[in-house]
Amino acid sequence: MAPYGASKAWLNAFTESLFIEVKSFPKIKILAICPSGMNTDFQQSSGVKRDYSELLLNPVIVAKRIFNDIEKGRSGIRNYGTMTHLFKILRSFLPAKIYLRLIGYLINRYR
Repeated sequence: MAPYGASKAWLNAFTESLFIEVKSFPKIKILAICPSGMNTDFQQSSGVKRDYSELLLNPVIVAKRIFNDIEKGRSGIRNYGTMTHLFKILRSFLPAKIYLRLIGYLINRYR
């Protein structure tokens, strides 16, 4: 899971950097999509438990939201799903040590 998490963090940082660089070009839009867990075979293929399937997002609905964001010309990082919002909020106010302990606990619990 470490390379997966690191690549998502890199994509967020890259999106933010690109967004700043092209800010003076209003016709260029930069959009990153960060959904919570999706109802696909990813969990099984990556060895993650699916204890809370009801929290997994429907890929068709997420795809519609993405196309809607593109049609509306949105830019930035778009978070879809309760868990993505929750972790973003927790990361913003928890001390790094506590946040990392929480993430470690969750990774070990759902393997």
